Amino acid sequence: MCQREAEEVTVLMKNNVDKVFEREGKLANLEVRSEELKSMVRSYEQPYYHNTGL
Repeated sequence: MCQREAEEVTVLMKNNVDKVFEREGKLANLEVRSEELKSMVRSYEQPYYHNTGL
């Protein structure tokens, strides 16, 4: 019985580690997208502020 429980815990831990790596990848993608959006906003703001004198 203890062996089976240990195996179940091992499987759960491996699944959790897999989920952590999956989330890490998603966070990295969000970071890249965030930087791209910041860049787009900056390129949009510069002509606007330049033309309005702000």
